[in-house]
Amino acid sequence: MKTFLFLSFAAFIFFVGCEKTQTLEPDSIYKQKTVVFASLKKDSLFAGVTFTRTLPLNEPFDIKKAELKDVMAYLKIDGVQVIPLIYIKDGLYKPRELLSIHSGSTYELFAKYGEKTIYARTRVPESPQVLKATLVNNTYIEAQIAPKEGESYGAAWFILGASQYSYEGLAADFFEVYVSPENLPSSTTIRTADFPEEYRTDLRASGSYLKVFSFDKGFYDYFRTRGNNLQVHNSFTQGGSQIIWNVYGNDVIGLFMGSAAGKFIKAK
Repeated sequence: MKTFLFLSFAAFIFFVGCEKTQTLEPDSIYKQKTVVFASLKKDSLFAGVTFTRTLPLNEPFDIKKAELKDVMAYLKIDGVQVIPLIYIKDGLYKPRELLSIHSGSTYELFAKYGEKTIYARTRVPESPQVLKATLVNNTYIEAQIAPKEGESYGAAWFILGASQYSYEGLAADFFEVYVSPENLPSSTTIRTADFPEEYRTDLRASGSYLKVFSFDKGFYDYFRTRGNNLQVHNSFTQGGSQIIWNVYGNDVIGLFMGSAAGKFIKAK
């Protein structure tokens, strides 16, 4: 029985369970990169930005070797409010005061590390509007959603346990991510990954629930490209070549991503 601790967007989130899902360059072409990560979750306190460096593949990851302590960084909110960031520990930089993240706002990251300039931008989306959650052949859940402009979406399942506070299983990742097109439809569907075999009985599947997540549209590009380089794993600690990140700079990789979680909905 697992107590449900549903992702950090790192999430992000299993999606952004970043240190576990990515791929790396071979050791022969290893090049050190600066890594930036921040998850800006609607209606939550800003958890900060981490600045680290990649390490060679043959070197065990050590945050004390990877962290960057001398980054100059600040946030700009909606092009107006400027908030300096200060080093806390382990490469983490935060504002001096608590900062709440709001949907509809645009957050920009400006940073300088040595001669390197770093920039990222994200818009925090609204919580997703789910119109229907349908259990399909006791195998997965299909969500009907009303998409919004400039957003992308992923759907995850979980299986209720013996009480409403515990869960027997939850999706390890998204099956797909939908991004809103220019000609926005009034509704669209997105599905979860398949349940494991042990959950595909009438009894177990009847306890299945759905949760849809909204992201800045840039998450779609990250999701669709993160499996391009299949030789080694863990590009957030040791580099990755073909993934589309939304943090910019010379030899810089990472995610600075706005997100919003929907409600838990029982599949029918």
